[in-house]
Amino acid sequence: MTKTVTRRVRAGNYMAEVKVELIPDDGAWGPYLSAEDAMKLDRVRQALKNGDIAAASKEAQVFELLPLPAYSLTRDFSCKRGGRIVMAGTPEN
Repeated sequence: MTKTVTRRVRAGNYMAEVKVELIPDDGAWGPYLSAEDAMKLDRVRQALKNGDIAAASKEAQVFELLPLPAYSLTRDFSCKRGGRIVMAGTPEN
């Protein structure tokens, strides 16, 4: 029985979540990817590297990564309270 998992691939400022199936193996090398899923990961990685977001999006969910300045993590970042996001400096009604 195979198990579907999400593998993340990153290239530059892009990251993709690719659904692949793990094939169980009772030996020391399992679980493993099929050759097709391994090639899918490579295709997505290469498309991201080339900036071809449309091609990567056909096989994965693609995200653009934006760096945050270090100060935003201490000054402007939010915290979770009661299952909702509360931004620093905002009333908690």
